[in-house]
Amino acid sequence: MRKFQKGDVVLCKKFEIKQKLCIYPDRTSFEPYIDDTYFNRKAYISKTYKEHMDKALGVLHEDRDEYEITFLDAGNTLAWVSGEDLILLLR
Repeated sequence: MRKFQKGDVVLCKKFEIKQKLCIYPDRTSFEPYIDDTYFNRKAYISKTYKEHMDKALGVLHEDRDEYEITFLDAGNTLAWVSGEDLILLLR
């Protein structure tokens, strides 16, 4: 398990398999698709789980391998991404 620090630049490899509703003239169906909105995007670690919970609750909290990341291209954030879904680019 790799630990990241606040400010590390990472590559997000998070994706999900979802279902979409497809409406055809003769039928409707649910079809699986891959949601790759966050896949292969550069971001930086803006918060760690432990740091955020310690500050929010005011007590020491357990350390988890979860991070809030801010994407470099759009500036939007994604909270509590597993360290397994991140690749370190720059420390």
